[in-house]
Amino acid sequence: MPAVLSFDAVGVQSINPRLKLIKVEWDMDNDGVYEKTGFKASQEIVYPEQYTGYVKYTFEDKAIN
Repeated sequence: MPAVLSFDAVGVQSINPRLKLIKVEWDMDNDGVYEKTGFKASQEIVYPEQYTGYVKYTFEDKAIN
């Protein structure tokens, strides 16, 4: 039975208060291409097996103009 996995990066932050998360990219199928951009993503899982995906976080230094 298909299921939907939901991912939420809204709460991701750096321990350095100068850094602010500005972009999140998701490679949901482990092909090296980041198909989705945004703080939240979801993926339908059709078969019960192991899946691998990647997420890339981009931070901005608030102290640099």
